[in-house]
Amino acid sequence: MHDITSKHRKKTICIHPIYFSCILSIFLIPTSLASERPGIHPLLSDDFSASLGVIFTNIDSSVGIDGRRKIDLEDDLGFDDQTDVFFGTFKWRFTESFHVSLEYLEIDRGKQSFTINNDISWDDLHFSAGSNIKSDAKVSFGRLFVGYSFMQSKQFELGAGLGVHLMDIETKISGQATINGVSVSNAARNKDTLAPLPNIGLFTAYAFNPKVIIKGRIDWLSADTGDYSGSLGSVVAEVQYQAFNNVGFGAGYHYLSTDIDIDTNNWSGNVDYTYHGPKIFMTVNF
Repeated sequence: MHDITSKHRKKTICIHPIYFSCILSIFLIPTSLASERPGIHPLLSDDFSASLGVIFTNIDSSVGIDGRRKIDLEDDLGFDDQTDVFFGTFKWRFTESFHVSLEYLEIDRGKQSFTINNDISWDDLHFSAGSNIKSDAKVSFGRLFVGYSFMQSKQFELGAGLGVHLMDIETKISGQATINGVSVSNAARNKDTLAPLPNIGLFTAYAFNPKVIIKGRIDWLSADTGDYSGSLGSVVAEVQYQAFNNVGFGAGYHYLSTDIDIDTNNWSGNVDYTYHGPKIFMTVNF
């Protein structure tokens, strides 16, 4: 059991909008001194690339409301801790050294009917142990990132940048419940929020030859953005084989973990969400 009523909070870094804008403007300044992209692999030289793939995820997630005991979505509500998640990415190198990338994935756990083993309080509803309740959980992640490659060669790239993860969270619970001691059948409550999570990132790539390339990236930040505070960490490692001039196939590993405190009109509480697992994908470049 976890209790989020503790006064102990993770130390966060407050990102002032002016400070953030100044850093972003520095990264967006075009440079005439950047060298041409001489990469031997298409992902080091082409302007555009897009990928579609699937992650075979393991998930650990919990949510809390108004300082009550956190609800573990897998243990308390019976959601599967493994699911296949489709994702898509798009990358545009708009100057010799700068690029912008987009990524999106959605984890839809579907509707779940489960006989709970512990008492659960969700908003103003109280579900007693032994009750059969229905629940629905969905979360989607969108990533926007602007990067600058400060080291480039025919085979190697190393850079850093700024970005933001948008985390759209929705959880619904329904069933026989009590409200202020009064029994209510088919009671339901829905909680949802869109949490912006700014981050800094490092990325690298190394091409062994025109066919094989390995890539990696790390995103991290601990921040307070007003209605949301907490931390985000993400690690991605990939290897890709360029089967054709404009098409490649790859595999890798993806890890992401968030711990967010929420203070909005619709939801005051906490969300912990971690997923990780191997992935496969296809990339088109041009």
